[in-house]
Amino acid sequence: MGTPEKKRPMYLLSYDHGGYVLWGEHLEAQLASAYDWLAKYPGFKIGLDNECFAYDIYSEIAPHIMDGIKEALKKYKGRFAKVCRYTPAMRIARVLKKIKPLKALFA
Repeated sequence: MGTPEKKRPMYLLSYDHGGYVLWGEHLEAQLASAYDWLAKYPGFKIGLDNECFAYDIYSEIAPHIMDGIKEALKKYKGRFAKVCRYTPAMRIARVLKKIKPLKALFA
């Protein structure tokens, strides 16, 4: 009998630029899907990449979306990250390895 193969993590990197311009009021459904995955799969990590101004807009028209993001940053610390600028996919991969949420934006 051979030596058991060492389990290695599998990384799936997807780049889906978002924010108010692209998602509008549909961002809430996308976030709900991400929260479901975080709850269901303890090893799952996700980093959002939305325009910074999107959060100003959502704060005005849908503050509950911002409340959900703030809650997720606390609940899924180390697994949920928020990036607030145009960020290439490989940058998101590095952020997910060292997740340090931008607390100043969500304090």
